[in-house]
Amino acid sequence: MVVAWIVAIGCATAVSAGPQDALGAVEEPLVEIRQVLRLAPEDAAASRRVDVRGIVTFTDPVGSDFFLQLGEQAIWVSHSSGMRLARGDLVNVKGVTSRGTFAPNIDPDHEGGVTILGKEALPAPAVAEQLGLANGEHDCRLIAMSGIVRLVSNAPGDISLTLATAFGRVPVLVAEDPEGDIGSSLVGARVAVRGVCATRLNERGQMIGMRLHCQQADDIAIVEPARDVASLPSVSPSRLLKYRAVADSSGRTRTKGVVTLRRGDGSFFIAGDGGAAFVRPVESTPLAAGDEVEVVGFARADDEMTSIEDAIVGRGPHGPRPSARHVHTVRELAEGSQGGELVRIETELFRVTQRERETIITARMEDDSGRAGGARSQGGIVELRLTNAEADRLPSALEPGARVAFVGIKWPIVSAMLGDKWPVLLVDSAQDVQLIASAPFLSPNGVISLVGLLAAAALGLAAVGRWRLSRKELVQAKLEAAVAERTGELEAASRRLAAFDAIRSRFVALANHELRSPLMVLRMRGELISRDGSPTTRVHGHDIVACADRITSIIDEFLEKPLDQGAPRIATDRVNLSDLARAAGARAEPLLRAKGQRLILDGTVRGVPAWGDARLVGTVLDNLLSNASKFSQPATEIRLSVRQSDEDRISSVSVIDQGPGLSEADRAKLFRRGVMLSARPTAGESGAGDGLAIAHELATAMAGRIMCESALGAGAEFRLELPGDAGPPRPWSSG
Repeated sequence: MVVAWIVAIGCATAVSAGPQDALGAVEEPLVEIRQVLRLAPEDAAASRRVDVRGIVTFTDPVGSDFFLQLGEQAIWVSHSSGMRLARGDLVNVKGVTSRGTFAPNIDPDHEGGVTILGKEALPAPAVAEQLGLANGEHDCRLIAMSGIVRLVSNAPGDISLTLATAFGRVPVLVAEDPEGDIGSSLVGARVAVRGVCATRLNERGQMIGMRLHCQQADDIAIVEPARDVASLPSVSPSRLLKYRAVADSSGRTRTKGVVTLRRGDGSFFIAGDGGAAFVRPVESTPLAAGDEVEVVGFARADDEMTSIEDAIVGRGPHGPRPSARHVHTVRELAEGSQGGELVRIETELFRVTQRERETIITARMEDDSGRAGGARSQGGIVELRLTNAEADRLPSALEPGARVAFVGIKWPIVSAMLGDKWPVLLVDSAQDVQLIASAPFLSPNGVISLVGLLAAAALGLAAVGRWRLSRKELVQAKLEAAVAERTGELEAASRRLAAFDAIRSRFVALANHELRSPLMVLRMRGELISRDGSPTTRVHGHDIVACADRITSIIDEFLEKPLDQGAPRIATDRVNLSDLARAAGARAEPLLRAKGQRLILDGTVRGVPAWGDARLVGTVLDNLLSNASKFSQPATEIRLSVRQSDEDRISSVSVIDQGPGLSEADRAKLFRRGVMLSARPTAGESGAGDGLAIAHELATAMAGRIMCESALGAGAEFRLELPGDAGPPRPWSSG
């Protein structure tokens, strides 16, 4: 409904707050629209008296709300008396101000609040320009703009167009049903539109764009008619946007191809004449791989993909899907031709992760030298995406280590920081997944299982033969069996240790090479940004360098310490807990800012001494802040508080969030490894369930502890307590 669209915007422009006019105890009414627009939100909410006049530029055909304009000043009037007005009425409005969703509104008195004074010509529409649309200057004003019609919706009472303009895509809403059908024949036409500009807001009341409200279909004038679809030349996907002759002046084009993959949202990929394109249709059409289609839409190209948007699709006969090109290396997959190509790869399965709508399969390919490894910064890793419904139909033998062939659409993703292409393969069906070789049975786990089976078989055979032995022979056999069993256990343990040692050596080598190389590139890019970027990006560059150095130091310690030394290396000393908390807050700031969250530092202005390892304290605080952000809704506050007891025996840092809180069952298993709690991340973040357990172990190693206070639905407080400045640290009492 039009009324719902208009009321939602709370249309008006707030520029700056002005003083209230008062003479003694009697408040003079505001007599100009600009006086209302200058009110601060709190002043507008105070119901200031208004007595203004202006010309009605748009009326809601369902309710009584309208836009009022005089000269260049315009405002939204929330009228509920049922009085019918017409565009062009000169009216006087008496009422009070209200806050509005975005800026001040006028609420007329219910009786006699709006008086019709006569008829006037509509104000000359302002010519839309970029700055006025961006800063809200055109808000509620009658404006004129032109563009290409991309979409038409002809539902009764809901007539709308989507206009492609120099300012982006603009929704155009027609309030009154036209006598004739606007029709899809307008698609592709260049039109001039006159209407009232209304600001579009997000749920936080922030301006994200604009829409145009037209009173009648007559407000839309055709400047250049749409070209007949049949007259558009049909070109192959490989020639899209290469020559002027392939599209009309509106940018609309026609092409043919064969469907190679269809996505769940109705979009699909086509291939033809050595090229490929991604199609976003106006309406979802039931298609399958191999269907021949004719597509008419608006072509757009970027570095990764040629797309056809707002497309009309005609379905032809079904045939075989085009053959897939065999890709052998990760570099070939990432750099080759543009995205949309149907390819076949053979990989070693690495990990399978299920998300809300799709399953992510991580696999390893070969580098250019033919050995398993990395190409540039990709590290030999390729990501495959499959819908959950199709993933449930995959063979059960698809386990880490299996050799698998995939057929899918190449979809390269460009890293904004490094400039490299990250290879992603979109897989349509479980039929496009072929198991080549199962995971090796003689893996460390397979060897252990085999030894166990042989030992069990030997014991069974010994039990069958016992009844034949005499008492003396039975005792001797028991001793021999015990010795053989113990020997088998020792040999099995020795093999397990050897296998684990080999795994450790491979992992250490992998960490030393595959982690250091991208970190070095990341640090170099961070230094470059910190030197040559803008003031804002230089701050980000310093953060990137600091994070890279922190990860490198963790890797260095891991490689220096054997895996069988379970306890972390502790450098206990007096530390400034306030400085460590501020540093952790600074590191968490980009993560919180990405979700619109706000960090409040409480009690960190003075030094709070404690005993501990500065690096491990930072690791614990990073984990607690990351968890607080992960499980809190966007646009919430996270508080970081540093305290010291009166006796200086305990110093603490608290991380307090406004998340869902913890149930009693969750609190009972809070610090166990590999445990997933009932609460779920609010933005799809992932985790292994080990973070709090690791933080608890680090705190205990520093003679400290982590406490949690929480109630379901009331947020949570995680508090790291360390020995204070009264004396050297000593372990906490378990009682």
